[in-house]
Amino acid sequence: DLACPGEEVTFKDASVPTPDRWVWTFGDGSVSSEANPKHTFAEANKEYTVLLTAYTACGTDTMSKIIKTTSSPVAGFDFSSQFSCENAEDPQLGFLWDFGDGSIDSVNFSPRHAYASEGVKEVTLMVYAGSKACNNTLKKPIRINPQLSIDFEVTNQGTICAPGPVI
Repeated sequence: DLACPGEEVTFKDASVPTPDRWVWTFGDGSVSSEANPKHTFAEANKEYTVLLTAYTACGTDTMSKIIKTTSSPVAGFDFSSQFSCENAEDPQLGFLWDFGDGSIDSVNFSPRHAYASEGVKEVTLMVYAGSKACNNTLKKPIRINPQLSIDFEVTNQGTICAPGPVI
């Protein structure tokens, strides 16, 4: 399973029968005793072994899953040509970002934007000097992927007592 560094991941206990208590070990020195904890992994491009130890009237069992953190996506814009405007020594540049989802920004030159839906969006940056008639526009598509979800699953049903395995 994959997670972005700094992204909150929700873990869900699916043990049968329902445990009396839980110990989650996240592989980074952090531990939780909640049934369904949330955890954030700090480092990019690393594998974390997450252990769940469940305690029931029948005994204790432990299972593990590997969580891999990815690198945060990198986006950039380049201009293919320089401005060639009459007032080049004092251009008074303005700009307009169009994020392709109905949102615009003319305040932040390097903005951050959160998309509400997945899919391909066309991002447009227009930079202008003096009036908008003297402009340079760059358009690039960006793919917004669906949000990751993590889950644990138990495939065998019923009450399982030691030395029976939990799958």
